[in-house]
Amino acid sequence: SIVGNRGAFAALKIGGAVVAWGDPECGGNSDLVKGELCSGVTTLSSTGSAFAALKEDGSVICWGDPECGGVKHIFRDDAPATSKEADLSVGVLSITGGDDVFLAIKDGGQVVAWGMAADGADLDKAGVAEDLRNGV
Repeated sequence: SIVGNRGAFAALKIGGAVVAWGDPECGGNSDLVKGELCSGVTTLSSTGSAFAALKEDGSVICWGDPECGGVKHIFRDDAPATSKEADLSVGVLSITGGDDVFLAIKDGGQVVAWGMAADGADLDKAGVAEDLRNGV
């Protein structure tokens, strides 16, 4: 599969490797996370200027514009983590992207959001955090 955004593209190859190209500010340069994109990726998603990859172990890898969800972190359970990173390091079932926000559904039915807070990444401010803690 291939996904694109405002200025870059990412292709998921057979075997689970990812190739990205285009504007580096939009995720066209994945060098910071390239080692994590060599294999095991099952799904790609994009926002307007970032990419997220869901791996078969349930972790998420992001790159591109940090404000749009390309936080340049490797969300894995063996990496030092903030609470958001811990949420995305294991147990993620699916990911999707909007203009400036990524959403993930975890194995317990919880929704995790990251990216531009004003555009929906702040689930508390949007008034839906409690409703999205489980059962999705």
